Amino acid sequence: MHRCAAARLALLLAASVAGCSLLARSVPETHQYQLAPTTAVAEIPPAARIELRNVTGSEPFQDTGIAYQTSPYRLDTYKFHRWVAPPTDLVAERLHEILYSPSPLGRELPAANSLLLDTRIKAFQEVDEGAQHTGVVAIRFCIYPSNPFSRALWCKTISKESPAGGDTPEQAAAAISLSFNQVMAEFASDLTAELAQAATDAAGKDSRPPAGPQ
Repeated sequence: MHRCAAARLALLLAASVAGCSLLARSVPETHQYQLAPTTAVAEIPPAARIELRNVTGSEPFQDTGIAYQTSPYRLDTYKFHRWVAPPTDLVAERLHEILYSPSPLGRELPAANSLLLDTRIKAFQEVDEGAQHTGVVAIRFCIYPSNPFSRALWCKTISKESPAGGDTPEQAAAAISLSFNQVMAEFASDLTAELAQAATDAAGKDSRPPAGPQ
């Protein structure tokens, strides 16, 4: 009787160890991905100050899972292939680099006009259409005056897509990263142009002679 009980115990232990070993082998390793660096620079005039207010996006872009789209209606995320931070955080970090780095035009004036930037991620994903795989990034940028409840002074949605080299999550991440850097480069260029035009308009307004009596 004692030998039977010991044998059953040994069998249970062996089954438990085998089960744990099988479970350990069945769980895939989690891989993390980061964005490639960029050289995007905005030329912000000394008389302007741009403050980042919000970076928002729908639920998939608030999580670290890499999103992939297989139809116009279906958007999933990879469970074991993830960004190092949610796309909302990645976009905010890159915008901080662009907005708060020293401007080539000079140091910010103490009385610089303050403007607010709101950003919403519309797409940050792999898109699969048959055998074609692309990385798609679309972000809407809006600049507002600092006065509460004011209408936007400027808004633009910038969208880019880049072909992936294959159908793996790593290749998707590389294509998304390339599209993202293209979006950021265009945003920096557009912001430079908008601020330059605003400075020109303000200078023209200041140089006009005061209106005479009516």
